[in-house]
Amino acid sequence: MLKNEPLKMENDGFFYIGCIPVMAHPEMPSDQSPCIKRDCPHCKQPMWVSEKKRMIENNAAGRAKIYCLECLAIGAMAAGFEPELMDIGELNLKE
Repeated sequence: MLKNEPLKMENDGFFYIGCIPVMAHPEMPSDQSPCIKRDCPHCKQPMWVSEKKRMIENNAAGRAKIYCLECLAIGAMAAGFEPELMDIGELNLKE
């Protein structure tokens, strides 16, 4: 459960990656690359961070921010953004 103020989302060159909260899916998601548990930096609740998402984070030169999907959805609504789905498999990580 989110107990904090909504996540403040910035629209200035950062991109946000959402991860499934462990509370919503206690077992590692089988449809993702191998995951580790990591606490969401906003709500501090554990989330599943896939290998692919960690690779994007490592190659994004500080431009990627990873939060749980709950914090991202609430933050997007509070900021007036339309939450969008994006296939991270289509990102070109060489840029």
